[in-house]
Amino acid sequence: MRAIYFDCFSGISGNMVLGAYLDAGMPLEHLQHELSKLPVSGYKLQVKKVSKQGISAHHVDVKMSAWFQPSRNLRDIVKIINESSLSDRVKQGALRIFTRLAEAEAKVHGVTLDKVHFHEVGAVDAIVDIVGAMIGLEYFGVDKVYSSPLHVGSGFVKCSHGQMPVPAPATAELLKGVSFYATEVVGELVTPTGAAIVTTLANEFGSQPDNFQSSQIAYGAGTKNLTIANVLRMYIGTVEEVSPSAPSGAAATSAGDSSQMARIKSMLEDFRADKVSLDQVVSRLQAFSYEDMGFAKIDHHRAVRQGFPEVVFCQGKTVSQVAEIIKRLADVSANVLGTRATKEMFEAVKVLVPDANYHELARTITVERKKAEPDPDRYILVMSAGTSDIPVAEEAAITAEVMGHKVKRVYDVGVAGIHRLFAQYDTIRQANVCIVVAGMEGALASVVGGMVAKPIIAVPTSIGYGANFHGLAALLSMLNGCAAGVAVVNIDNGFGAGRMASIINALR
Repeated sequence: MRAIYFDCFSGISGNMVLGAYLDAGMPLEHLQHELSKLPVSGYKLQVKKVSKQGISAHHVDVKMSAWFQPSRNLRDIVKIINESSLSDRVKQGALRIFTRLAEAEAKVHGVTLDKVHFHEVGAVDAIVDIVGAMIGLEYFGVDKVYSSPLHVGSGFVKCSHGQMPVPAPATAELLKGVSFYATEVVGELVTPTGAAIVTTLANEFGSQPDNFQSSQIAYGAGTKNLTIANVLRMYIGTVEEVSPSAPSGAAATSAGDSSQMARIKSMLEDFRADKVSLDQVVSRLQAFSYEDMGFAKIDHHRAVRQGFPEVVFCQGKTVSQVAEIIKRLADVSANVLGTRATKEMFEAVKVLVPDANYHELARTITVERKKAEPDPDRYILVMSAGTSDIPVAEEAAITAEVMGHKVKRVYDVGVAGIHRLFAQYDTIRQANVCIVVAGMEGALASVVGGMVAKPIIAVPTSIGYGANFHGLAALLSMLNGCAAGVAVVNIDNGFGAGRMASIINALR
């Protein structure tokens, strides 16, 4: 497959990336033609050959022909890109980069994504650089991007907020988890735009992969004259994906991988030649496809094996990671579920997946393009002991609903006012499965288990005073309950309960 390796010994910026593309042979006319598809005006590209410490390179400068440019936020950028006639690959990649850049700025300034409003993202040169970065990848047919560790420089840089240390705060945020280093070279070598481009696109950071074979080397020049050659060196070549030691065609590969189709064809050819059975082909296909995004490996075939696509546990992931994962899942699957998601995560997802919805109480993100018709005679009952337990209960309820089941809710019926529970006896008795969510001492599950002959899934919550030990007391109480037919999931695991209830409710 086609691959690029960025050698960032003098850092990386957006115009250096564009310069390297032009130096590698992408026609300027092609770049201009593609950029003209954006509803943006008031600029022109100035391109020239320069020499940096004896290295010939292309330098690209975005010259403003209009003295005024509107200040833009992320929503404005999304509108500009989506209204263009650019290819889907260019649009989606540019939106990923902009979202990641906006996320970093939001983190630095302590605001939400919708409040990010600054020159760096809204400036025309950033739009040109980021969209241009994707235009180049498409032009050269690049499947994989690799990068060296990033040389960030040293000293201070002047920006709209004053003097900032190198790397600038937004750049530093973007470089979390990425190899970078500083030397005595003074100056900002990695710009926020350059950092956003390379950290979004690169699959790995380090030396060139052993299986990388370069066929071309190109250079994109930075603007400053430094004590070292201020150029980005770009290697274009191929990389052979190493498959595990499995029978022909059986290796799991990235979705969209250029070699994936070849492996499928090889598998089918093996079947035609009677080398493998039909059952073997089906078995291999069921374990075949995953997409390697670098920070995540998305299991696109989980729906084939388990009846529902991979669910995203959002907690602990960055905003941009959540947005990118859900976007890729939504590209392949009609329905998507993300749990433990913040409002900020949803805002980033909404940019890339406009039909996504946020359930604030449940802290879930859902995409439902193909709603299943639930069985009207079979329902899952979700119960909570107290009002404070409702967020976990709602996570369970939303999970079951997204998975195609009828759900009823009965909340705030804990044993402290047991008459409230008894008043719901008919609803409890007629349910096919009961999910019981309780904190404190967790007694509700045992009581409900003694009332009906139905499967009870108990969910302990971390709600309670000190001796509750963040849900451990409720967990142990539920595990030691005397009522038969009660199964217990982990503390606060509403999703696990909703998934288990869905499986049980689907059984006939």
